[in-house]
Amino acid sequence: MKILIFNGSPKGEKSVSLFYAKYLVKQFPEVDFKIHQISSQIKSLEKDNEKLNALTSEIRAADGIIWTSPVYVLSIPGQIIHFYELLHQHCGSDFLKGKYVSAICTSMHFFDHNAMFHLQAETESLGGSFVDGFSAEMFDIKKPEIKSSIKIFANIFFSYISNKKPTSKRFAFNSNGNNFQKKYTAGVQSVKEIEHSKDIVLVSNASENDNNIKQMIKLFDKKMGNRVHHIFLKDINIKGGCLGCLQCSQKGKCIYKDDYELHKPVLKNADALIYALNIEKHSFGSKFKYFADRNFSNGHRIKTNFYTGFLISGNLSKEPIAQNIIDGINYGGKSSFEGNVISDEYDSSKEIDVLIETFCENLHQSIEQKYQKPPNFYGVSANKIFRDLIFSTSSFQRADHKYYKKNGLYDFPTRDYKTRLQNLIFKIITMNKRVREVFNKKINILMIEELDKAIK
Repeated sequence: MKILIFNGSPKGEKSVSLFYAKYLVKQFPEVDFKIHQISSQIKSLEKDNEKLNALTSEIRAADGIIWTSPVYVLSIPGQIIHFYELLHQHCGSDFLKGKYVSAICTSMHFFDHNAMFHLQAETESLGGSFVDGFSAEMFDIKKPEIKSSIKIFANIFFSYISNKKPTSKRFAFNSNGNNFQKKYTAGVQSVKEIEHSKDIVLVSNASENDNNIKQMIKLFDKKMGNRVHHIFLKDINIKGGCLGCLQCSQKGKCIYKDDYELHKPVLKNADALIYALNIEKHSFGSKFKYFADRNFSNGHRIKTNFYTGFLISGNLSKEPIAQNIIDGINYGGKSSFEGNVISDEYDSSKEIDVLIETFCENLHQSIEQKYQKPPNFYGVSANKIFRDLIFSTSSFQRADHKYYKKNGLYDFPTRDYKTRLQNLIFKIITMNKRVREVFNKKINILMIEELDKAIK
């Protein structure tokens, strides 16, 4: 059996994720494994057709592919997305037909499900069969139970190949991405402009021929009084995606010197960041993902009193991966406002006009009144996961650690001495059976009394 291991980490041989695959290589000597460093060599694959053709020939001869990948900003690294773009350009939509693909993702378990979904969607878009992957914490390979589980995972994957088992499709039925395209024309003549002095930045992956998203931007600009700073990704030089080197977590600066670094102060100081994006396949394309991944140069620092919104062209209602990325940005960063996601999936241009105008009015009101919602699941989980990560790695993620200390983000329950004292008192007094019975009958009343005091 011939298995290709595609390392999606830009760290190459220094990748944490790759060690999981190396463990499988040792455990299954009868399998013919070959490792390819996809992300770290993406530029050469893009420029050298001979090298890309040699790799695609190997894929055709292989029985299966196992990806190893970290999770970068809510999904897979931009380099992997770009690799699949190259396959679509050079190989056609049925290139992986008859091939089995799976993945090992390592992370701190924040949006690792979306990274796995993205790999499955990219596989299915090329006709391949995706076997459920293995998602682990970065250093889980040290645990005996994880070593045992990953061997079982590999045996299951090999059995799919050997027995030609069918796999269930999750994304194949909408593999064409933005395929509906009703033309939208913005009605800007009667728009009442909003007077404001806020710093609003709009980032777009639009090309010259993308009518709908450019019309949406046109109406947004008109409503916001043309006081919007534009960043069109097609016009800026981004040397590459995040390298995972963590220099930014130590020094607070990215090692790249390119246009992203020039725009970074503008992004950092903005009151609002609006994304105007075309859906490309199942997300927003590799150039956008490079841009988003490079935002990791802010480290694990979640900005507050900041607002994000999305103007989307494409089948957003049918694209869960794109939806997850939007929700992660909105709610993981506590930056949403009412009606802040607009797509062009409507029958008439007038419907879209009204939605965009409302979008602008809600944005302005939220900024002016400093409206901020309490965090939901995404926000709470982001805070707790990153808090614990930074605290446990504070010796080398010094810039992040300093930020978390300064902003009081180390909100560990063990420091809530009042709650600890209350729990101790309740524990002692409820050790008596009669007292416990009385207390249990009154617990709901006591809770309501506390809330009644709060609103009075």
